[in-house]
Amino acid sequence: MNCSSKVFFKGLLPKYYVNIFRGSVSLTSKLDLKHSVQTHSFRVFCDDNKFFDNQSKYSTHSRNLFSSSKSLSVFGSKMSAEQLFNCVESILASQDKHVSATQEVAVKSFFSHYTVLDQEEKFKFLRKLACDFDVNHEAVTKHILNTKTQSMDQNDLTVIENKLRTLLTPSYLLLFKTVGRFQNGVKFLVDLRENILQLQSKLTAMAPESSPVKQMNLTLKNLISDWFSVGFLELQRITWKSSCQMLQKISEYEAVHPMRSWTDLKRRVGPYRRCFVYTHFAMPDEPLVVLHTALCKNIVSSTSEIFSSSSNSKQLIDSRDEPADEENMENINTAIFYSISSTQPGLQGIELGNHLIKRVVREVQSELPQISQFSTISPIPGFTLWLMDRFKQWESGATFNQFPVDEIKKFLGQDDESFWRRLRQLFASNAWYKEPALREILEEPLMKLCAHYLFNEKKRSYALNSVANFHLRNGAVMWRINWLADVSPRGLSNSCGIMVNYRYFLPEVEANSDNYLKNQVIAASESVQKLASDRLLTAKL
Repeated sequence: MNCSSKVFFKGLLPKYYVNIFRGSVSLTSKLDLKHSVQTHSFRVFCDDNKFFDNQSKYSTHSRNLFSSSKSLSVFGSKMSAEQLFNCVESILASQDKHVSATQEVAVKSFFSHYTVLDQEEKFKFLRKLACDFDVNHEAVTKHILNTKTQSMDQNDLTVIENKLRTLLTPSYLLLFKTVGRFQNGVKFLVDLRENILQLQSKLTAMAPESSPVKQMNLTLKNLISDWFSVGFLELQRITWKSSCQMLQKISEYEAVHPMRSWTDLKRRVGPYRRCFVYTHFAMPDEPLVVLHTALCKNIVSSTSEIFSSSSNSKQLIDSRDEPADEENMENINTAIFYSISSTQPGLQGIELGNHLIKRVVREVQSELPQISQFSTISPIPGFTLWLMDRFKQWESGATFNQFPVDEIKKFLGQDDESFWRRLRQLFASNAWYKEPALREILEEPLMKLCAHYLFNEKKRSYALNSVANFHLRNGAVMWRINWLADVSPRGLSNSCGIMVNYRYFLPEVEANSDNYLKNQVIAASESVQKLASDRLLTAKL
């Protein structure tokens, strides 16, 4: 077969250019060093030759070359999890303050071989790394016992403290720090932490590896947190003139309102829109957090006001009196944050989004001083699941107030035995929304239940809903709950179409945040508090 295709592949340590031909793949990597360029080559042999019968699949396959251990052989053979520890030992044995050629070879080998492991092999490797490369507790105990009876001056104490500090440093932390010094090392460690989190979620509390894995995750999280402090992050505004690679990732990473097409993406980075991302110098092509903002005439109460052709901003865009790439800001006074997405699972628990919102507020105010209102139009993930659980409890005999059971039964024509099952089916399939009369019956009770869920349901004294907790921690006010604000299948399934505005009153942000974090007090408008206080639930639940 003579066909050949050159494909750009964003890979492990360096950037790869891939020449694909039937039955094998030749990869050439070019690693740009400070004072020289070193070229390394190796071959990857694929067992699944059928894949190459379709040239259109080359690009897809090249992206997955290192994620499929089943069909790959790297450097002639694929290491097992056990064999991979030879790389780890080599990296640890070549500890130095400066990057050495020996370390480079060992780290590159570690990168490439770890990445092709399947999930079970990765979990096996991580369990062993957590247990066998942890702190040597026996040595720590022995050191402490040997120092108790010694009389020490300040110099002796300093020596002992330094020795203890060294003993308390797990070997895997030295591994992480060494790996992080190499090109793409930070990205590798972020992805590695994602694997650790996946493993941790699968381990039971009684599993012998549970505590060591948990401690390794905490160690890596603390290290990454230092690297990803706000001072090391760069704010970028994304426009249609940004790189294709960045625009593609903005589209792929959108988690709140998935993009339907390139036209949709162009609109979201075009006039009357502001899209900002945080990037890190060690991962310059990766948007870490993405915030989409719409510039409007007022605070919107639904996503249709942002996305449909009838929205104020869209009318301005389509105005024949004004070129599509220009903006008329005469009547614009509101910035709506309608989507914020964290893109890297390995950065879970490291606060970036709250800093991004505050930074974007300053950027928008600097560019457009007339903007006086800052608000979100936010989803309420988890509300429908919580509601289904309430239905089950009510079916089991828990008491409730004011829920219009009789009206719904009359509409459905259901008897007592099948009513709750039928009601759960209607919500599970979103069929209730297709019945205008049923929507009217359900509007008031669902709005009150949603307000109760957001305002009263807690987890460790903070808001149970993750989105609510995020904005409240950030100092926002739970300002307005909106009926049928997102009637997409996703919006109906997540929260019965209900959305909420979290409003940022800038002079009050710090006080609200402080009061929530210290006293667990939720800042909410009178309308939200009224809905939440008129509870449909009793203490029995």
